Amino acid sequence: MSDRVKDFNVWKPYFLGDSKRQRDAGFTRWQLTRNINERNEAVIIFESNDLDKAKSLLSDASLAELMKKAGVADKPTIFIVEHDSAGNL
Repeated sequence: MSDRVKDFNVWKPYFLGDSKRQRDAGFTRWQLTRNINERNEAVIIFESNDLDKAKSLLSDASLAELMKKAGVADKPTIFIVEHDSAGNL
């Protein structure tokens, strides 16, 4: 998921404070990164054990309300992917 936010430092506590809802939606792990060329673009990688619950959360009106309050500037870009492989270089 990629979120363009008005101020990353304002947005981040809202994201961190929403962990119960994230767990309830089947998310088990996340990684938060920032675009190095656009510091107010948050890129979040979630892992989920229940894709249907995760999709339901992503379309929930209360999440949209929280995102607006947190300063999300645009509709997020969401990719749903399946892990294929990883390695160390």
